Amino acid sequence: MFDDPGLNRMIDENYEIVRQHGYAQLTIPASLHGIRREEVSEQGRYIADRLLESGFQAYLCGGAVRDLIRRDKVNDFDFVTDATTEDLRRIFGPQMDFFKIPLGLEYGYIEFGDNVIDVGTMANIPPVFAGMPKVPSFDPEALYSTKLLFDGFQRDFSINTLYYDMEKEDLIDFFGGLRDLREGVIASVVSAEAAIRYDPRRILRALRFHARFDFSLEPSLASAIRKYGAGLVPEITPFMIAYELPDFFSGGFAEAGTRLLLDYDLFGVVFPAAVRLVQKRSYREYILKTACAVDWIFDEGAKALPLMAIVAFLWPAVAQRKKEGTQDAAGEIAAEQRKIMMMTDEEAAYFRDALDIEEEHDRERIRKEVEELFGEPEFTDALRMLRLHYWTYQAKVRRSSTLKVKRKGTK
Repeated sequence: MFDDPGLNRMIDENYEIVRQHGYAQLTIPASLHGIRREEVSEQGRYIADRLLESGFQAYLCGGAVRDLIRRDKVNDFDFVTDATTEDLRRIFGPQMDFFKIPLGLEYGYIEFGDNVIDVGTMANIPPVFAGMPKVPSFDPEALYSTKLLFDGFQRDFSINTLYYDMEKEDLIDFFGGLRDLREGVIASVVSAEAAIRYDPRRILRALRFHARFDFSLEPSLASAIRKYGAGLVPEITPFMIAYELPDFFSGGFAEAGTRLLLDYDLFGVVFPAAVRLVQKRSYREYILKTACAVDWIFDEGAKALPLMAIVAFLWPAVAQRKKEGTQDAAGEIAAEQRKIMMMTDEEAAYFRDALDIEEEHDRERIRKEVEELFGEPEFTDALRMLRLHYWTYQAKVRRSSTLKVKRKGTK
């Protein structure tokens, strides 16, 4: 998409207007952007068609549009519409259920087996943004709007404020999101400080996108997170922490995400049991190696369990408290982490038991399990793969060493 000089010129010209005025609509026809309606899931097209047939608008929004442009796998096809909640109930009937987020907005959703598609009424500009520079006039008493632009103001980053018109197949950009997507930049729609104060969850989302896409943070956003992050992250509800934090350790970018949590002094905030340990270089090296192992598991095609990664991060904290005389160190730390990050009772029980594993007590059981594992054909295949990795690594090391020796002896 970004190979077209004419399209890039349009994007750059619109971005300059956005920088001056805060927003400007750029509409790109299907002939230029290349996204096709057929790329939306069958269930998503069904929802959009029902809305359009009923006389309402239907826009694909958020991460789905971003990932279609990037040609990444799309996990969630979500929509925004000018249909009200009552309209959605009338159109979809018992197919659609509803949930309300802490900000008061109500979203409809339909489950198609394992796929869940959200449909929201266009949101209004958040009341706290009233009177801010580069924000249009609006009714601060209203939760919803009929203006797509206003809906964009309540979204987090410009790369997530792109819309795809399911009727006309146009791509719509209000905040320079296409330019930021092309350049690999994460930028707030409004001032960075106002954005993260309005919704502190954006701090974790910014760092997660930073790690996942290897995008840079726009300087004012990076500065705001560094200045206010440690004070604002504790305001995020345990439900939202549970929604955001595990994603740091499940997509192949655990090491990059962990480095960012350390760099912005947030690791001890989201893992309070480690707040003293994280000052030690040896512990920081330990958690980075652990994160690298999580990424290796992901790269090998296995499912990395985020909760297990968090357990591994906190094992040294358990050992530290046991050494200090705490009787139930694992239980104490599990309770502390549960206050930060919501867990089901089943998850909490697993978390506490995993924290309490002591190799000395479990050595015989582990030995027996390993012997049984050796007999599994999957283990043999995995071992062969590990050997292949090892031989390849050794060959690279030998080649590198030989080259260094030759260069050193060259006159």
